[in-house]
Amino acid sequence: MKNFSNKLTIFVIVTVIVFGLQAINASEINWKAFSKNLVKALKSDNPGLQQSAMQMVIRYNSQLNVKEAEFDIMRVFRNQKNQAVRQLALTTLSNMDSKWAIGFLKTQIEFEEDPVIKKQLVAITSDSYKKKSAEVDLTTAAEDFNKLQQEVEILSREETLYTYQADADGKLLNGGQHLYILHFGKGQLPPVQSFWSITMYDSETQLQVANPLNRYLINSPMMPDLKMDSDGGFTLYIQHESPGADKESNWLPAPSGPFYLLLRLYWPKQEVIDGTWTPPLIERVK
Repeated sequence: MKNFSNKLTIFVIVTVIVFGLQAINASEINWKAFSKNLVKALKSDNPGLQQSAMQMVIRYNSQLNVKEAEFDIMRVFRNQKNQAVRQLALTTLSNMDSKWAIGFLKTQIEFEEDPVIKKQLVAITSDSYKKKSAEVDLTTAAEDFNKLQQEVEILSREETLYTYQADADGKLLNGGQHLYILHFGKGQLPPVQSFWSITMYDSETQLQVANPLNRYLINSPMMPDLKMDSDGGFTLYIQHESPGADKESNWLPAPSGPFYLLLRLYWPKQEVIDGTWTPPLIERVK
């Protein structure tokens, strides 16, 4: 188990609410904890929670330290299909006083297909654009703080998150240098009561990367279209170039450089919670 922990970084979102110690007013708020919970909410795949978190980033920008949330808001903007969520992500990024965020938005103009959002991108990234400044209203801050704590705590019971950053030998994952496989033995697919997903991210940008299949994840709803191994197991091919037509159904395209994977388990079964089931390690093809 110790060897496993050294090679697979595991993040299980956990927020402990100490009843009776919730914030009553803004002066009692732990803004550092608030910021951390916002980042956790943005990392989720729950559109409603993402929207709530981004609204709070805008509302309490001057009190919060959410610099590390930039990547996650960018991910929401690029990957969400809901226009309202994407527009809110755009507004949030434009209000963060970040040259890096504005640079990211400029690169998105060329690829944006939604005419409304494209027009907004052009306006926000223009030299004449002036960010609207507003006074921070803290009258609802304590209420928002407690509400977010509760939502993230509920999320921790409903979702377990594993991060793959290295292979079975402890070497950082790199699609430009190696080919990889992730093999689940017979009956060893993630045990969930809802669904699971494995998503690919570029380590340098923290974003998903364009690929020939337009495929950024493999999840349980896709299983009917994937190939099982002859022994009843399942093998995922993780590499930059296609593994060949016969294996392409199980191919999760990687960038030509460093990357990491997020394995999300929604409504995990008891064997996940008690550690009876653990995910397999990524193996480098020799």
